[in-house]
Amino acid sequence: MMLKKKYVSMNRKDVIGLLNSRSLSPLKKLGQNFLWNSAITSQIAAAADIKDNESVIEIGPGLGALSDELAKLTNDLTLVELDKGLFSFLSEKYSSSSIKLVHSDFLKYESSAKYDKAVSNLPYYCASEILFKIIEDYHPEIIVIMLQKEMAERILSHAGDDSYGALTASVSLLYTAENVMSVAADNFYPEPDVKSAVLKLIRKNADYTKEEREMFRSAVKSAFWGRRKRILKSLTDSPHMSIEKSRVMSALEKSGIDPNKRAEEISPEEFMNIARAIIEKQ
Repeated sequence: MMLKKKYVSMNRKDVIGLLNSRSLSPLKKLGQNFLWNSAITSQIAAAADIKDNESVIEIGPGLGALSDELAKLTNDLTLVELDKGLFSFLSEKYSSSSIKLVHSDFLKYESSAKYDKAVSNLPYYCASEILFKIIEDYHPEIIVIMLQKEMAERILSHAGDDSYGALTASVSLLYTAENVMSVAADNFYPEPDVKSAVLKLIRKNADYTKEEREMFRSAVKSAFWGRRKRILKSLTDSPHMSIEKSRVMSALEKSGIDPNKRAEEISPEEFMNIARAIIEKQ
């Protein structure tokens, strides 16, 4: 087994000094809030249960505080960083390591690589888009992510809860979500205006075709577009689907779903049953 290189932990003062020395400043448009507390980054890395030589991807590594912890656990680590100045810094920092660095917007990143784990402190302004791309394009076994606490609570909710919505259904179909920890704002520089939480998503043993997943997403998006509306009306009137009422009604009957139910009362698995029934009626 290769020995993993040890990196020096940073504190808040170190982060400020490092940014100043590189003439860098946190970019609000990129949602940059640098997590500096090594006690927290080590817990985040540990939550991913990384085994030797498993392939791991981190999106938005920033100054590498979390990357340092991940590099202790695997020799196959890929970092995707959009910010040019931070990418330059990371390239120097990890120049003698096996870490792969990619200068790219992750939402435009395309790779044939297979990642066993994804671990990231996501920029909150585009967290859901990044999460969906991770799931759809790479479907890793485990995803450990830092999110705005409100978003984390939505993912953790269940059908019937007030916070249950399209995000919940879409993630929960394929992954089981666990709460790892809450993280106070004073562990970041600069401090974010919102509360943060870390979730662990564990991939379910579910096998759906691409057509089924696409129809599922359309059905969920349509159902919650008409939030508080009955499911029959939501699916029939939605601008996201073009399906006649009789076909929707038939799919609901086949799925055993009451057409008077509302979207927030329907589980992810029931939405998939609806999607499959719609496909069968094509």
